[in-house]
Formats: sequence, structure tokens, C-alpha cells
Amino acid sequence: MVCLLSRVCFASDAVLRLSFESKAERGYRLVAEEAPAAQNDEAVHIRGDMTGADAFALVMRACLAQVCGNANLLRERRNTEALHQLRVSLRRLRAAFAMFKPILPGKELSKMDAEIRWMGGELDTARDLDVFIKNNARSGKHEDDSRLRAFGDRLDAAQCASYDRALEAIDSKRFAMLVLNCSEWVEIGSWRRSRDEKVAGLRDGAASALACAGLGRLSRKLRKAAKHMRALDPQARHRARIKAKKLRYAAEFFAETFGRHSKAHRSKFIASLAKLQDALGDLNDLTVAHQTLLEAAGENAALAFHSGCGVGERDQDEARLLQKAARGYEDWRRAKAFWR
Repeated sequence: MVCLLSRVCFASDAVLRLSFESKAERGYRLVAEEAPAAQNDEAVHIRGDMTGADAFALVMRACLAQVCGNANLLRERRNTEALHQLRVSLRRLRAAFAMFKPILPGKELSKMDAEIRWMGGELDTARDLDVFIKNNARSGKHEDDSRLRAFGDRLDAAQCASYDRALEAIDSKRFAMLVLNCSEWVEIGSWRRSRDEKVAGLRDGAASALACAGLGRLSRKLRKAAKHMRALDPQARHRARIKAKKLRYAAEFFAETFGRHSKAHRSKFIASLAKLQDALGDLNDLTVAHQTLLEAAGENAALAFHSGCGVGERDQDEARLLQKAARGYEDWRRAKAFWR
């Protein structure tokens, strides 16, 4: 079905859009007069007796449903939470690619990953501005300051333009084809037919074996990236943050795979990752805030200096956040691997 839709989309100028909301769900929502809401990530239930292929398909369908739900909401209105959750769903897709990479040979994986990175890049500026405006909201005592008002107007204009860019990407044929092709690839892609003995063994074997290998691999990458936390520059901290996110999403994917006996260890493991990720996210917000100031103020140095006072105050938190991140890393490093 998806393959047919792809060919139809190529053959005409119409942009086809997937929706994972059933007619019944849509009907109940309309009867209840409930406004569409941003779609958060839903838990996937990967049982220990599932195959690697079944686990991958289950995760991908959940991620794609979140992508489409939030994209459709953004088409209706400029909802900051929907944009945030759309970015989350795209990151979850990439985390799934990293986790299941051993059963995904061929060029298709790199092509899909590149398209998802493109889409995420189209949303980054809007999200950065949303976070900056939320963290640096103008207070009433500055309403009479013409420079702050001018800076606020520039931020509003930049935010509007960034959402225009995001919506243009969401409404593009390129994004429509990304969703359609990814859905097709999950269901009937060549990865399902690989005859490589090692690939086939992981693909058709128990999902728990694939989980053990993948979680161990992602853990080693994070351990290496965040080892000297206090000495890392902003770019290195950002890379460590990305690795922490991938590992956290992967751990959540396999939350039910290893049975109830692993629940306590799993909860501690994911909580320590969340703590580390939050601290690194706050540090990244400081870096992005400076970049946003420079771009919004343009060449007006006085405006940049004046409007940067609030951000300068937040810069004092850097040492505290670094300490928090270092503690989060140590807590995670001591957390027992729940898959062993």
C-alpha cells in the first residue's frame, strides 16, 4: 500500500500525507470537541520473545505516528509543544537507527538518516528561539525600555520567520516522501531479506540479544564522550548530550524486554540519564542564547549588550550546571546495566 502511495506521489503534483489517527479516534475527538494536542512519545512494548525485526518495526511505527501527529497539528496552528515533540520524534527515529544498525545493512539507512537530519535542521531555529524567549521573557519593569522593546520585536520577527521555514518544510513533498519512504522501508525494505548470516541471526533472533549488544555499544560511546565532563568545550558537551539522548531513548524502547526483575535497575539507569541530559541541555541553552542574541541584535552592539544582561546573569550558572552534569555522569556510570 505504501509503495503504491509513493508511486502516486511521484506521479502527480499532490503531496500525500500519512495519518496514524484512526477514523474512530478522530470521530470521538470531534464529538467530545477536544482540540488536537501535541503527541508525546508513547511507550513501546517489546517483549523478550519478539524478534529483532519485530522490535524494530514496532519502534519505528510508534516514532512515525508521533512524527505525523505533530506535523499535522503544526499545519493547523503554530504550537510550540507540537514543534518540540516533532523534533523529539525525529531524534527517536535516529536513536532507533543507531540501536538497530546491526540489522540494517545497505544504503537505505544512510539515506533515511540524512533526510531525518535535514528535517530536524529545518526545525532547529524555531525551537532555539522558543526556548530563548521562554527563558528570557521580558518582565513588566522593562516595558518602558525602548531598546528591550526593539530587541523583543526582532525576536518576534525571527520567531515568525523560523516557523515559516518549519512549516514550509512540513508541507514540502520532500517531507511527505520521507515519511512514505520510511514507512515503506520499515515494512518491506531490503533489510528484511538480507542473507548475511550475522545480520539474519540478529534480525530473526530474540530482540533481547539485539538489545544487549546495542545498549552496550551506546553506553560505551557515552562513557567515552563524557568521561572528562568538566574539561569539555560546548561542542563536545553537545555531542555527549546527543549520545545520552540516544541511549536514553534506546533504554526506553527496551523497558519491558528484560522482565520485572530488571525494573529497579532500569528506573535508576534511565533516571540518571535524564539527569545528565537535563544538565547538558541547560548548558547548551546558554550557548544557544548567546548565538541568538548576536543574530537577533545584528550589528547593533548597544542593543546586544543591553538585551544580554539577563543572559549574562544566567551565565553565572555555568559552573553549577557543569557540576550537576558531572554528578549526573557519575551517577549514570555507577548505575547497573539493567540488560545484563
